[in-house]
Amino acid sequence: MATASTTPKRYKAMNVDDRRDHSNGRVYRGTVRRDTVRRILENEWVDGAVCEGRYTDDYKRDMARNYGKGAVDPEAVIASMDRVEPKHCWVGLREDGRQVITVYWSFQSYSVEIDTRKVRFDFGRDDEDDEDDEDDEEAVVTGEPAEVFEELREGDTILWDNKSQPLTVTAGFEQAQERIAEFDHLDTPEVWVEGPRGGEKRLTRSGEAVYAAAFGRTSTDSERVEGLRVVERAE
Repeated sequence: MATASTTPKRYKAMNVDDRRDHSNGRVYRGTVRRDTVRRILENEWVDGAVCEGRYTDDYKRDMARNYGKGAVDPEAVIASMDRVEPKHCWVGLREDGRQVITVYWSFQSYSVEIDTRKVRFDFGRDDEDDEDDEDDEEAVVTGEPAEVFEELREGDTILWDNKSQPLTVTAGFEQAQERIAEFDHLDTPEVWVEGPRGGEKRLTRSGEAVYAAAFGRTSTDSERVEGLRVVERAE
């Protein structure tokens, strides 16, 4: 489990629109990647989860149990995430400032309130607090380098301090975990990235630090990565 940051980990909500919720309160809603929802749940960056309803073809039984509505353990949502289609993951900014993730599949729906002291979504509103530095203005994912490292997926576009040109992830963290499981002699996660001119580097994590080195170079030739961020997510 990633260590909690001193400042909230930040994501950018995608496909944001402005609407009204069931109580006619204003809400901004955007889509969020399924693996991001899973990571938030697994890291316990939440203030609670609620089942909004579970429906079957037995209407009387459903009604007798109030459609399963009520508080649930976040693990119950995690256990069901594989059945959730990516297009059915949303994050909403409520009128009272709360940020809530909603997921559903078939005839089941859950909402999860985010602990905004640990993670926060940006919705691109004019009145949002942009107190974070201008360098992260276009970032989709920010946070401690070791945490962002675990978020990297093939096709993501990333930057870090002292890098003026973005790089593309060619092999992400999950693929690194698969390689470690397959080959006994590998024990350090590696994320592979490629620059705009085709130069390749590998990122490695050691504790809470992330390092970058060109392929074929030794660990003594690596540089410590600061300000790692995702500026564009792979679809």
